[in-house]
Amino acid sequence: MVALILSAQIDPVHNSLTIGSKEHRMMAELVTEIVGGESYLYYPLGEYVVRALGVCGGRPTFKYTRIEITGTLERLAAGETIDNIVTGYRGRVSPAAIREAVGLMTAQFLSTLPELEPAP
Repeated sequence: MVALILSAQIDPVHNSLTIGSKEHRMMAELVTEIVGGESYLYYPLGEYVVRALGVCGGRPTFKYTRIEITGTLERLAAGETIDNIVTGYRGRVSPAAIREAVGLMTAQFLSTLPELEPAP
């Protein structure tokens, strides 16, 4: 069994997300890099998670891969350990990247919850 303890806060004014003590810009400006001689255009969602143009329909992936974060989250939910997932991805995704994906999804989920109304 794996326990992931994360604290995440969204700052909608500054369009940022803080996971633990690290602040990330949410849907920052488009970044262009040359990778393997080709242009790689992406919107960073964190240090390791991006939405890349032309990659997996723009769904969030781990940077420089076609590995969608949803598959990784499903593997965690099924009880697979982070170490096993990293091994399965042959080291192309780090434990820190997986933790970031969990934090991003957690923060997004929490930001969509409606305000609770006091009981009448």
